[in-house]
Amino acid sequence: MVDKKQFDADIDREVMDALGGESMFDILDVEDKRSGGSSKTVTGKIIAVHGDDVFVDIGSKSQGLLPGVQFTESPPEVGNEVEVVIERHDVSEGLIMLSLPGATKEASWDTLDVGQTVEGMVTGHNKGGLELLINGIRAFMPISQIEMFQVDDLHPYVNQKLTCQVVEFNESAGNLVVSRRYILEREAEEAKAKLLERLTEGQIVEGVVRNIVPYGAFVDIGGIDGLLHIGDMAHRRIKEPTEVIKLGQTLKVMILKFDRDNQKLSLGLKQVMPDPWEGAESKFEVNSIVTGRVSHLADFGAFVEIEEGIDGLVPIGEITYKQRIRVPGDVLKEGQIVKVKVLQVDVPRKRISLSIKQAASEEQIEPDESSEQTARKAKKRKKPLKGGLG
Repeated sequence: MVDKKQFDADIDREVMDALGGESMFDILDVEDKRSGGSSKTVTGKIIAVHGDDVFVDIGSKSQGLLPGVQFTESPPEVGNEVEVVIERHDVSEGLIMLSLPGATKEASWDTLDVGQTVEGMVTGHNKGGLELLINGIRAFMPISQIEMFQVDDLHPYVNQKLTCQVVEFNESAGNLVVSRRYILEREAEEAKAKLLERLTEGQIVEGVVRNIVPYGAFVDIGGIDGLLHIGDMAHRRIKEPTEVIKLGQTLKVMILKFDRDNQKLSLGLKQVMPDPWEGAESKFEVNSIVTGRVSHLADFGAFVEIEEGIDGLVPIGEITYKQRIRVPGDVLKEGQIVKVKVLQVDVPRKRISLSIKQAASEEQIEPDESSEQTARKAKKRKKPLKGGLG
């Protein structure tokens, strides 16, 4: 949960850093002057009403935009004249932002309270965050309070309506500070609590890879990170997680272990994939010869992958007839393609015994048709050939 005191202290520091000791009105007024705005009162005519937006003709090339919520005494009607205060000029939209003078604006301050959820329109951005208009009041959102992650580009937020929470306000100083991140964190905590209630071991869920480490990856399954160990990523042997997954990838994973009290999850990816050992006894019959790749060397033998996810063991004594070897690496290397003979298949224990030397010897003793014919002809010849050759 969020530490409220620490959160308020962080907000105060961020606001002071962003505003540089000036009031928010001072900062926004500078922005207004740069955009060609002024703070005078003028009379305009309502030319259109769309939802909460009231468009006003004030005799300028740009139309004026006035929040409809400021009309408390009577609703705005097209054709009516209205006295308005020019707040700022939104150059990007070609609109002049207006407000009603006097009592309506003051009443808006009276309705505010710390912790209140409000909705505001982003009208622009300055050096430290976003400028918003909330019920006719200009507000400020520090850049760190926009999202739960770092925001580098503020421009896409302009002209967007954001739901946020009032963090602090001071009418006399013209300061209204809001946070969207506080809302997002609260929603995330609520979603996390609901998710924890329905998670069970053996359940298949969808998640996003958030971080990759040498021993695996952390996968976000909806506000909770689970560990996907490298040994549970694939049926085959892998050296690096990036052989199978990548950052930001969406995966379907199985919950292998769930510690509800400590909110720790162990996830599996290979568990949701087809088991390559299913039917292996019929695919790899005893005494058959198959081709594989040396996947791993050990002192006692070599592991040969004969199908993705199926590694068989060639004991050191089954590697070669030709010479006595000290370690398999004397004659083999990882990645090498070899032919092996299947000696034994144990599907329940997921073990296959293989032999390289027996596969080689069988190839050597295979009868050659041309040599057999020559041998038969030689046996029939009992008398020496003419010329003395025998």
